[in-house]
Amino acid sequence: SVYLKEIHLIGFQRQHPKMNNIVLQDILHVIRVGEFRQKQSVAEPFIRRSDLMYFDLNSIRNSDAPANDRKNPCGLFSEEACALSRMGGLGDKLKTLVISPWMEGGINCQIQSSLVAQIIWYFLEGYHLRKLDTQISKDSLTKYSVELKDVDYVICFYKSEHSGKWWFEEPIIDNEFSNQLIPCTYEEYCSTAQNQIPNRILEFIQS
Repeated sequence: SVYLKEIHLIGFQRQHPKMNNIVLQDILHVIRVGEFRQKQSVAEPFIRRSDLMYFDLNSIRNSDAPANDRKNPCGLFSEEACALSRMGGLGDKLKTLVISPWMEGGINCQIQSSLVAQIIWYFLEGYHLRKLDTQISKDSLTKYSVELKDVDYVICFYKSEHSGKWWFEEPIIDNEFSNQLIPCTYEEYCSTAQNQIPNRILEFIQS
């Protein structure tokens, strides 16, 4: 779609060869199941800047979502699915949540319907607790400057005292979109301050 600027794929599983081809061609940011399971907050910056979340129920393991059409033995736990949905509700820009697909009929469908209801409930809870930074201007945020020794560069992080959210400033680029604030996590700020620059931030610096 010409209207699609970025795609963030969360819960990626490398054992699916067709998905590997999609990643190489179309997906800009990928978070594997293991990465998300190790620290769920890694997905928050990507969800925060998204307008739409499409939740493929096949990303959840079959034991937790028995009406999945692919019967995948591996994948997200149901609790992790609810955590992702809650993040979506908390997101600044998210307007649409799409959940699909599953097979109809039988007791498995009842379990699946209950799971979908819980995913929606957690999305609504996040939406209810959403703290919007209505005017994200650098003057209204707390600034933290980190000097990167290896690359001789200073990167600026910003924190909202209202919502607790973090951003880093995109390096200077000679165009009209220069110096945009990119959502990040507190952990990414801490790693950068210790001169252990996350790959995601390093890509912006080197581009």
